Amino acid sequence: MTIREFGVGILVSFTFIITSFSLMAQDDQEKLLTKSEIIQNIEKINSGKMEDFLEDISKLDKEVSFFLKSTQEQCSSDLIEVSVDKDGNKKINKKRISRKEKNKCLFELFKFKIKYTKLAYAGRQKYLNFIHENQNKELRLYHEAQVKEIENLLLKYQPKE
Repeated sequence: MTIREFGVGILVSFTFIITSFSLMAQDDQEKLLTKSEIIQNIEKINSGKMEDFLEDISKLDKEVSFFLKSTQEQCSSDLIEVSVDKDGNKKINKKRISRKEKNKCLFELFKFKIKYTKLAYAGRQKYLNFIHENQNKELRLYHEAQVKEIENLLLKYQPKE
């Protein structure tokens, strides 16, 4: 085996590994959420435990970003229509989309973006209030401990009559 053949073998192996990883990542994104599932998820996150909020909203934001990108591609495309079945699997149907249908599709997409953004804002606001309350509680405990310590010092140095 020559060095050149060895190099080609490594290149082919490396390409295979990269392709495998990209296909695995693509499989994770094949399950496209529907609008109603996204709204249900954000409402669930907003009403759930605030301790888990950042992790949950970050995960949902990634899924929504993929949904918006896929939907916008669908709206802008001339020959492809993407639909999602009950199991969340993406189905691709070829179809010519008229300008009117494109505009309606984009209109619905932007309406959804507004709704999601408002719900995400409400959740983030609730999370910030949660953090603020916890910080106020910690500050109050620190303040009470400081005052108690100073009062103890005050008693120690109180003049005797």
